[in-house]
Amino acid sequence: MRKSEKNRSESVEEIQPIPFHRPSQSPRPNRTAVLKWLVAGGVLAVLLTAVWFVFTARRITVDITPLPDRTAIEGGLAGPGIKSGYLLRPGAYTLVAEKACYFPLRHVFTVTDAPAQTVAAAMVPLPGKLTVEIRPPGPPEGLLTGLRIHVDGVAVDSTVMPLAIPAGSRRIRITADRHQDYVAEITVEGCGVLQTHRADLLPDWSAVTVRSKPAGATVMVDGQSRGLTPLNLELTAGTHELEVHSSGYQTWRTRLAVEANQPQLLETVVLQPADGRLRLTSTPAGATVLVGARYVGQTPLTVSLASGIVHTIRLSKTGYQTARREVTLQPEADRRLAVPLAARIGIVRFAVEPADAVLVVNGRKIGRPPARMRLPAAEQRIEVKKPGYESYRTRITPRPGFDQEIRIALKRIGAATPTPDGKITAASEYTLQLIRPQAFTMGSSRRQQGRRANETLRQVDLKRPFYMGIHEVTNAQFRQFQSDHRSGAVKGHRLSAPRQPVVRVTWQQAALFCNWMSARESLPPVYARSDQEVVVANPTGPGYRLPTEAEWEYCARFRDNRATDKYPWGDRYPPPARAGNFADQSARDLLASPLKGYNDGYPVTAPTGRFMANSLGIFDMGGNVSEWCQDYYSIFSRQPGRVDVDPRGPAEGRHRVVRGSSYRHAGIAELRSAYRDYSDGKRDDLGFRVCRYAQ
Repeated sequence: MRKSEKNRSESVEEIQPIPFHRPSQSPRPNRTAVLKWLVAGGVLAVLLTAVWFVFTARRITVDITPLPDRTAIEGGLAGPGIKSGYLLRPGAYTLVAEKACYFPLRHVFTVTDAPAQTVAAAMVPLPGKLTVEIRPPGPPEGLLTGLRIHVDGVAVDSTVMPLAIPAGSRRIRITADRHQDYVAEITVEGCGVLQTHRADLLPDWSAVTVRSKPAGATVMVDGQSRGLTPLNLELTAGTHELEVHSSGYQTWRTRLAVEANQPQLLETVVLQPADGRLRLTSTPAGATVLVGARYVGQTPLTVSLASGIVHTIRLSKTGYQTARREVTLQPEADRRLAVPLAARIGIVRFAVEPADAVLVVNGRKIGRPPARMRLPAAEQRIEVKKPGYESYRTRITPRPGFDQEIRIALKRIGAATPTPDGKITAASEYTLQLIRPQAFTMGSSRRQQGRRANETLRQVDLKRPFYMGIHEVTNAQFRQFQSDHRSGAVKGHRLSAPRQPVVRVTWQQAALFCNWMSARESLPPVYARSDQEVVVANPTGPGYRLPTEAEWEYCARFRDNRATDKYPWGDRYPPPARAGNFADQSARDLLASPLKGYNDGYPVTAPTGRFMANSLGIFDMGGNVSEWCQDYYSIFSRQPGRVDVDPRGPAEGRHRVVRGSSYRHAGIAELRSAYRDYSDGKRDDLGFRVCRYAQ
């Protein structure tokens, strides 16, 4: 036997059966314990979720105006509501709110990572429904046109009723053609409540009845034809231009004031026959025409005259006999009338040196001056000239029955020579300074203290050199011309001392004094008499004259080679010591309000030349007396870009320009170099200085 088999046989044991025993069952698990474990796990999960939510949610405050009846949050992960709002995770949500009489609210908002946030929203009230009943007075068939309704200034569609109007206090305005505006304050309840508002529109017109004699005349209202008389009109409130006219009659016009709901019955309009037209000419032209005692103009002219009556027409012209005509015109007639005028003749005698000088009358060369000459009794322009001599020019009006004489001696050119400093001395011992002017700005700015309304800024260019008197004309100088002149006194203070400036001189006296100075030097006079008036010759020759306003102001404002000073002494106020003779403390017994802080020592006028001269060497451009100028006074409107060259003032006017500062004036405006006053040329409380053009 092999070893392996032996070992196997030795190891075999006998297997004996044992008795069978039924095994015992294991115990079942406890269900209650399992449930408890499950509940505990769920609670733990909820607590963990709540903790996670609390730590990651944000506190949201909800502010809804007005307070709604119900609110809710839709969308996202929303936590429970808290006392002042909600806890919400970051994300998008919708706030939902409801309230009676308001539109439902759905407000979308986003929660961010900010720790505390507020969501504000407003609920929109439901509008009210408003029906507007408009009741215009008048007949039922009347039409209401142009109807417009505005609520709080916003137009609404008046054709759709009822109107949807937001709740609250509203202002309603209703307009319609030919009716007064209707305005009312109403309260709209809203919440869809239907309300009715009744508005009575009042007419903005009145009935106007127009009658005329004769009837059938055309009625025009504001340029529009409205029918024939008798006529009933409906005119809107306000003022209207009313005309009634008919062929062959004068048009009747009136301005008619119409009040709403106030009917008017106008008085019967009695139309007058239409005027006729008279086209009037004369030989020569320029005759003055009077119809009865009424001045109507100068020939040639066309004048309207009442028809059917006799009119007396008178034509007159200086140097000619008055012509008289009687004229009767038919309605709407157009008649022409030519009237020749017979000349009136006067005698003018001539005494001229040298005798071979040439006489020119009204631009027509005559030749050697005759001993006597017959001329029409109208203004004649006389010129006497000869080579090497200064020409003599004047104007004269011959007078029938009274011979007149022109006696002159021509002055050789160059006989009067200015001194090296540019001064000349006239035969009357009056000294003038040569001025070579340039462009400057005349007047004053509106911002300048004391400026008067008539001191408009103007651009002026003075091109002609001229001589300006360095002093005002004195009493002694003026008495050489008029020996009986007296300047008088003021409250015992004399104004008539020889060296004091002459005062109480009219413009005409000053002009004739200038002519007297010209005659002494055989210069042509600048002024001539015309119909008892003294006028300025045109063109103005080299004779002595009054300065123009522009020349006066240029000299008053000149310093440092420019005419820019505000005052004759400079730009500062009050004036410095010795600046001039003003209404100062020395005149306090004569004036109610003298200039404070200044005393020149002269209660009234000072002798000329007692104070500082300006940089041109001219004295008393500010202070002492007011001075006549050559111009007529006028207020000039400002015209930017316009430059007036050598202005001499307007051609016509009732007033003469006065420049300077009277000893009776103390205000700033009177001290200013741009001061301008005016007079009718007949005041006798003024003085003057003399000027002339340079050769």
